[in-house]
Amino acid sequence: MEIMATNLSWSFLIPLFCFSMSSSARSLPAPQVAGRIPPISFIRSEIVRIALQQSEQASADWNVDNRDCAGFIRYVFSRATHQHTPLWQDQSGHVGAFADAENLIGQNFEPVADPLNKGQDKLEEERIQTGDLLAFYFPQKAKNDRWHLMLLLKTPIRSNRDILVVYHNGAKRDAGQIRKVWLQDLQSAPVAEWRPSSSNANFKGLFRWKGFQPATVF
Repeated sequence: MEIMATNLSWSFLIPLFCFSMSSSARSLPAPQVAGRIPPISFIRSEIVRIALQQSEQASADWNVDNRDCAGFIRYVFSRATHQHTPLWQDQSGHVGAFADAENLIGQNFEPVADPLNKGQDKLEEERIQTGDLLAFYFPQKAKNDRWHLMLLLKTPIRSNRDILVVYHNGAKRDAGQIRKVWLQDLQSAPVAEWRPSSSNANFKGLFRWKGFQPATVF
């Protein structure tokens, strides 16, 4: 997948997201909430940290066979929630450690209603939260390559570039990369098939993790 990508470094981006990190980039201890996920604000901070960290260098505990767009989402969320139990539900209701891109958005994320500005045919940035996904579908591709997911990170300050799109390019092993692009640039990308707009038939919407609902229990 080739779209415009930024070469901004992790160390440059972190201050924009107002997230304080140690030089060793260790995670903060997860709040202890028995049987429940940590507070949403904590999870979103961790999503920023982990996603940007992986964009610089993939962690050794991320299995190379799971490094694709869906694997990136699974890894970031499992680490951000500090859960040691499976997170992902399949179509039969079974919860496990694996879910492909189709099952992630079909069973574990839900669409955000009316995310587009109808006048400009672009995403309403006010509707976006850190951890939301952009979903694209390409029916002409091989079954395992039809869906593609991109993770959104939102800065807490308003600027002309305040939402970063982070994604795995889908390539296997050494060719695989975590890439970053500002949402503003993606929405005007020269390759129309990657624009999140209603005029792009490949764009299937903005999705939010169901686990962000406060009552979610694992």
